[in-house]
Order: sequence, then C-alpha cells, then structure tokens
Amino acid sequence: MKSQLLLFLILSLPHLLVSQKYADIDAHAQSVKLSKDYKQATQELVAPYEDETAKVRAIFSWLAYNLEYDNRRLKKITRTNKKGGQKINAKTEAEVKAKLLAVEQEAMNRTLKKKKGVCQDFSWLFDAMCFEAGIESEFITGHSRTVPTEMGRIPRDIGHAWNAAKIDGEWQLFDVTWSTDMWEHNSNGYFMLPPAEFIKSHFPNEEEWQLLDEPMDIKTWANQAFWYKGYERYRIGGISAGSDKIISSTFPRDSLFTLAIALAPNQELYAIKNQGEKRAKLKKVGNKYSIDFVETKFRGKTTIVLSEGERYWPLLDIKVR
Repeated sequence: MKSQLLLFLILSLPHLLVSQKYADIDAHAQSVKLSKDYKQATQELVAPYEDETAKVRAIFSWLAYNLEYDNRRLKKITRTNKKGGQKINAKTEAEVKAKLLAVEQEAMNRTLKKKKGVCQDFSWLFDAMCFEAGIESEFITGHSRTVPTEMGRIPRDIGHAWNAAKIDGEWQLFDVTWSTDMWEHNSNGYFMLPPAEFIKSHFPNEEEWQLLDEPMDIKTWANQAFWYKGYERYRIGGISAGSDKIISSTFPRDSLFTLAIALAPNQELYAIKNQGEKRAKLKKVGNKYSIDFVETKFRGKTTIVLSEGERYWPLLDIKVR
C-alpha cells in the first residue's frame, strides 16, 4: 500500500473528467506540420476559423503538441545566469530593442528546429504567432511554484514566463509550457484558465497581469496552500479557512478542513502524511468533503489526495498547526 501511495509525488495528474470542448481544433492543429516558418504555420492554423478563441486555441495547441521542455538547457541557464536575464550592450533604446528582438528571433528559430525549449521560448512563440493572427497578446514574466517545499517562501528571482491574450475584448491567461503533456492526460491545459485559478501557481512581475479585482501581494501568494500541477482539472472550490482566491497554507489544528469537488462514484479523498504511512478519509456531506484534524491527530505538512481504486493523485498540500 505504501508504494502505491508514493504515486502522489507525481506532479502530472491524470485528468479524470475528459473534456472534448476543443477536440476538433486540436486535431486540426496537430495536422499542421511543424515548421521554422511560424508565420506561415500561423496562417494555416487560423485559416478555418473566424472566432478569436478558436484561432488562439489552434496556436496554443500546435505549440504544446509539437514542443517539449529542454531540461538540459534549463540547467545551463541556471548555471550561467541565476537571475534568468540576459545582458544587452547598447547605446540607445532603439538599439536595445533591436538586439532584444534578435535574441527572441534566435530563440524561436532554435526552439522550432530542435522541437524543444524553455518557458520564455514557448511564450515568445505564442506571442509572435498571436501577432501574426491579429490577436493582441503579452509576454509575461513572474514566479511559479513547482514543489511543495516552496510553500511559504518568497521567491527572489523571476523564474517563469507565460502569456495573456485579448479574446473578444477580454484578457485571458495561458501557459504553453505547463500544457505540453495535456493530451497524455486528456486535459485542456492552462488555456484561458480563470485568474482566480491561475494565481494559485503563477505570480506575475506586474500586478496588472493577475487580472484580479483584488490583486494579491507576493507574501500572501507565497503563503497559499501548494497546488500540484494539474489542479485546474478538478475545479476545486469552497475550501474552509480561506477563500477561493486566497487559501492559506496553514490551518489551525482545531479547524474543520472542508472543500467542494465533484467526484465519480469510485473516487475518494484522503488526507495523508509521511508518504502515506498515515491517512484519513475525508467525509462526504452533500457536495463537500471534510476532515477533523483533532480527531485524526494530524499535524504538520498534509497532502490532500484523490484516490481511484489503487491509484492516488495529489491535489494540494497544507500545514496543520
């Protein structure tokens, strides 16, 4: 049983509720051959569509399907430039802009040639292809969290990049990098994810790109519960001791932890500790699930997992005081 519970460490969660909303668009995108000529590819991708959502989905899908993350290059970037930037020597603002554009173009060409890149490469390509499709978009930099040990830590350096695009007059959020495995898990990826969901794992350098009515500060963001990659597939809400926008990482031991989630008949929620040595099933009341930490005597880092038969997938980590 312990070996089965250890599966919750896997960060890529299978999608339990398959969505076919964009299936036809995704099929079209996958039929368009990968090419270094992203301008021509963009025209072929968007040609069948009139609405902006379909055009952007085709671009997003094409990139996510054809590219993979370059872990070797990431290690090289980390060793040579810990702050993630690039020094540009230039005398005028126009010269700086020209050199930056050249850097972007070189990165995009390399990414399409090798079929792999890092987050900034994917985001530059998405931005450039949206431009070719007549869609207003933005390249966004900021912070993301990928491991539970980052819970409660304020990041020092900008370490991630993603995008926003204006669709039908409204800004939407996208992360191609975190969506390259979405077909493996039958997911829609981080495509037009609502801002209140996106902020669970992404904190933009510029506040305006939170797209929230009430922006969050970096300390509050860092102190949120840790959401495992793939949380967007489960549409979790109604968590106690916090709101849907700001869910504290720390829960009082005498509080009743509650969340709302739609599960299939063969699925259950558990709270587990110590790599599965301790576990307690959450009780269902209506459409909500809850656990009494006094009754279970849980304290410290606790993972809420979804189980289906002998399989377990993590949803989020919290700390019980």
